Amino acid sequence: MQENKKQNLIGGAFVLVLSTVFVKVLGLMYKIPLTTFIGEVGRGYFNAAYNIYTPIFAISMAGLPVALSTLVSHNVALGFYRNARKIFRVAFMLFFVMGVVGTFFLLLIAYPYSVYLINSKQTLMSIVCIAPSVFFCCVMATYRGYYEGLCDMKPTAISQIIEAIGKTVLGLAFAYIVMKVGSSQIPQGVVFGVKISSEAEGYSVIYPYSAAGAVLGVTAGTVVGLIYLIILKRTRKDGFTKAQLMSSPYPQPTSEISRKLIRTAIPVVASSLIVNITNLIDAVTVQNRLANAVARNTDIIKQMYNTALTASNTLDRDISTYLYGV
Repeated sequence: MQENKKQNLIGGAFVLVLSTVFVKVLGLMYKIPLTTFIGEVGRGYFNAAYNIYTPIFAISMAGLPVALSTLVSHNVALGFYRNARKIFRVAFMLFFVMGVVGTFFLLLIAYPYSVYLINSKQTLMSIVCIAPSVFFCCVMATYRGYYEGLCDMKPTAISQIIEAIGKTVLGLAFAYIVMKVGSSQIPQGVVFGVKISSEAEGYSVIYPYSAAGAVLGVTAGTVVGLIYLIILKRTRKDGFTKAQLMSSPYPQPTSEISRKLIRTAIPVVASSLIVNITNLIDAVTVQNRLANAVARNTDIIKQMYNTALTASNTLDRDISTYLYGV
């Protein structure tokens, strides 16, 4: 029995490694055509939105999936199957609330972050498009943590792959469509309702929308991954038999389970908070320094990057975003 459990653990870990490698490779392949579609300026808006999304996402998610899988695994090992199911239900409520709070908080700080912290109001659109993914990821983490606690890593691995494919396909498709529609309006002198006097101004208007389209693909990918897990849970369930459920003790109170989940998650949340806040400070500092350098020494910066800026037809107002995208 112990040997079979060990083999299942090793096999599950191997499945997760394979899925992670696939997701990372797909992510690398995604960045190349994305930059081709939305340009370096568009990548600047995309990256700026991701920089504020990542810490909120990490803090909302940190600890709880680990705590859920740990408690579920512990209870299953003891034969407390009814309690394991209740842990999932309690965790789902906690994750749901965390997802709503995380999404709302990201929407709340989107404007001050874009306008005051990084001086890039055009980033606001991308942040709004990516904010709902915090909620969907939190809910998705409930299912992943539960199955991992049952020593079944396949749902996590498959959902990660589905999410990555959805993000790649839909993100590139949305970005391409926005660029296609926007560029077709340039000869008319009005792009997305904004009057322009040159092709460069036209693309300057398009880039924030194309970045938002690419980011919307990220959110759509999380929705697709969540749908897969919901269908899986409804059709395959968790494998507990009636005999196992009947023989297991009465589940613990909701308050006690909640305390255990939160207490187990706190150390992971603390470490994640430190790492991600540090990364956010770094991102904000870099963007501010670039904006300051361009504002104070526009001519020098243009001379340094003259070939690249000319080739990309970048306006002076977009130089700092272009450099950040690069």
